[in-house]
Amino acid sequence: MVDATVRRRLTPVYARVAGPLAAAGVRAWHVTALGLAAGAAASVLAALELWPAALAALLVNRALDGLDGVLARMCGASALGGFADFAADLAVYGG
Repeated sequence: MVDATVRRRLTPVYARVAGPLAAAGVRAWHVTALGLAAGAAASVLAALELWPAALAALLVNRALDGLDGVLARMCGASALGGFADFAADLAVYGG
């Protein structure tokens, strides 16, 4: 229920950001890779007990995870891209 409300509010914001990115040639997998890097950084920062920085990196990860889906729908989603997004999410959650 909360997820649907948040998604409804964020989708227009993501669409405004994704449009220029798509026009510039950025693809969803680029954003997924950047999100994975932010999530990995969040894991390392949490392990070092740098909690505010870990939270910031995790929030960047979650924002990029939402953006890559919107970008994929704009540019054409693929099964491989969906799998990469899923695998990146699992890696971050595991971290």
